[in-house]
Amino acid sequence: MSIKIKIVPGKITPNQEYIVEVPKSWNDKSVDYELTTAKLDFSDRQDSSGVWQAKNGKITVSPPEGGFRVGICMVRLKQNKSEWSNYDVLVVDNLPTAPPVQYTAQKISLPPLGSYMLFKNYNAQGNFIGYTRIDIETDPSSLGGYTMRFTKTRSCAYWNAGFPSQLRWYLKEEDTPQGKLLLALGGTSYGVKEGGSLNKTAQQIKVTYSRTGLEDAATQGMLGGFSTEKFATDYYLKDEDMAAHYSLLPPDRKIPANLSSTPLTIFELLFGHPLPENGGYNESGMDIWHLEALKSVVSGSAITMRYIEYAARKLLSVPNWSVTEDWTWRADGLLSQITQYVNVERKCWETPYSCTADRPLIKKEHLSCSNSQPLVRAELFDWYIPDREPLLLRLRSAFDPTNRSNLTIKNGEEYDLFVKKSDGRPYSGFLEVKTSSGSQLLWRDKDNHPIYVSNGLVTVGPAAYGNLPNFSLTFAVRPYLTCSSLNSAYPVDLENLYSNKSLAAFSNLVTLNIR
Repeated sequence: MSIKIKIVPGKITPNQEYIVEVPKSWNDKSVDYELTTAKLDFSDRQDSSGVWQAKNGKITVSPPEGGFRVGICMVRLKQNKSEWSNYDVLVVDNLPTAPPVQYTAQKISLPPLGSYMLFKNYNAQGNFIGYTRIDIETDPSSLGGYTMRFTKTRSCAYWNAGFPSQLRWYLKEEDTPQGKLLLALGGTSYGVKEGGSLNKTAQQIKVTYSRTGLEDAATQGMLGGFSTEKFATDYYLKDEDMAAHYSLLPPDRKIPANLSSTPLTIFELLFGHPLPENGGYNESGMDIWHLEALKSVVSGSAITMRYIEYAARKLLSVPNWSVTEDWTWRADGLLSQITQYVNVERKCWETPYSCTADRPLIKKEHLSCSNSQPLVRAELFDWYIPDREPLLLRLRSAFDPTNRSNLTIKNGEEYDLFVKKSDGRPYSGFLEVKTSSGSQLLWRDKDNHPIYVSNGLVTVGPAAYGNLPNFSLTFAVRPYLTCSSLNSAYPVDLENLYSNKSLAAFSNLVTLNIR
């Protein structure tokens, strides 16, 4: 698409004029337009066409008697026999983008690099439907800022419930006219190949998790891994006056005063356009984002933020999706709960401020999930913020329940490795190993897969360590903080591995002997 137009401003009131910026070569010429409008929920779509006059590189469009129709407008132009331009988006609304809000001095910290969160997922009936892990990767994302990585053990669990998907979401704090905002700039979604599943991908992991005390033993290793099959990489594009689109926290991360269970609007109807698709442009798509704040629904947490999104891939057609998520943030930048509602027919900011799902969350063809569940709730049960404290390390034979610092097994037998944090809670994640000779390396299996520890334990057998007669190793460990090159399902070469950013002291020494 070589002809580019732009509507400024991107959002107006019904009685305000707008300008369409056009190529200078169109000066003093008649320009054909095609205009599609719809209500803010994409209903009542209307198409029109006609001729406008360009002057000084722009077209000024004045409101008709009674004002413009409240809703969304998409416009494209052509001059004489030229090709059509891109579509651009205009929103007409009486509501201010940023209503006045009184804030306290209390602030939410940014999610610490290298931290992780583990969640148990439940459906509306309270049934367990899998685990989710969120990592804050230590290396910068491809868009600057940092990456929030979402992995899971079941398709039913968050993120993208109902599909075997993982997400690496690119976040960055930026200065905007509304203040400093934590924004999502884009993301890469991953999934298994056609006919595959999380279980099939997990079969590439050679260690096991049957004794960790958690469910989903066959797929626990996928909390440390993701498919390398990309669905799409999306970049969230927006106009200058829509800079707060995909904002996750209030301006300057401050907590509003007098929060209650009634949502307080922070940003009203922000839009991104055109909606990118598969790394390119979908010229006729758009995405609407609405941000609200509520009193924390989890005791001890700071605030619950409500994100309401709906979008169309095609020209103001019925929304391809609508989703509402409540993220409850702790003051330290971690999340304590995520509640996701999908296909919400009545938008959550309309009175009586009640999120409902009138259609099933999961399509019937996804038989692994209940097709009647209206939500997914992910509840935090473990977390880690990097510190300098050492881990506690122990070994155990599969035939002896005693935890030891010196263990001898026969070649071909399994052993369990136990890891606890300094506060006694189990550690989950990757490890850097320091041997008695002083070498420091990422702990990997014989095929160079990074080994993921789940809930403080991993079972290692010959499938992972190979054939090691007369082997002895004395070693200590510390966390290898998650970075983009750590993936439990695929091998990693050391030359392609980002360095460990952990400042923790190494654990106690243990010795493993294989005879």
